[in-house]
Amino acid sequence: MTERLGGGVAARLAHYLQVLTQAKKAGRGAITSHEISEYTHVNATQIRRDLSGFGTFGKRGVGYNVDALISEISTILRTAGQHNIVVIVGVVAVPADAAQGVADDLVRSGVRIVFNYSGALIDVPPDVTVHTTSPAVELLYALYFHLA
Repeated sequence: MTERLGGGVAARLAHYLQVLTQAKKAGRGAITSHEISEYTHVNATQIRRDLSGFGTFGKRGVGYNVDALISEISTILRTAGQHNIVVIVGVVAVPADAAQGVADDLVRSGVRIVFNYSGALIDVPPDVTVHTTSPAVELLYALYFHLA
């Protein structure tokens, strides 16, 4: 697969993979889109649409084979196999006015993926990926599904 996924699809697939991995640990052989939906808060129709874009994986009334779908999503997300990575200093959790300076230091140090929790918009070179979120946003997201 040479095409780059959109951010929304990639994020959802990562969530599906997390649920599938837990289902496998629980000894599950199959899982339905409705069950995945319960854990991810993604509409079951959207799950089926996301997965059908890459092939036919499930059977109506039976669901998806957990092992096969883990393998397929791992391949799609390019996470199959071993990746040597290290997570250090790549999280920007400072006041907004200090965020750009910290990000600049990280980039100069060779960091290529930055997790930005500062709330500031930071500017990085094109070969660096910034994932911006905040605990407040994550809390609102969780609260929405708790109250819904």
